[in-house]
Amino acid sequence: MSLPEADADRVVGIHTIADKPAAIAKAHCIIVGGGNTFSLLCRCQEEGLLAPIRAAVASGAKYVGWSAGANLACPTIKTTNDMPIEAPAGLEA
Repeated sequence: MSLPEADADRVVGIHTIADKPAAIAKAHCIIVGGGNTFSLLCRCQEEGLLAPIRAAVASGAKYVGWSAGANLACPTIKTTNDMPIEAPAGLEA
């Protein structure tokens, strides 16, 4: 995730930030990498990140995702080819 402060060229890992939803709201670019789609969705659900990501993108933040990160940008993860190694609260992303 890239924040719009003075060090705007710096990428900050969301895992290093205590108030993740607030950081997402301030981000001008959200970058989500790959991995297991089910695990990524579980973590995002547990951390309450889906709604803040949607709101940030709707407000103009850029979203870049590849593999599981691209799947997360879809309405659901029903078409992923990953093995369901975890059970998210639902398949809606």
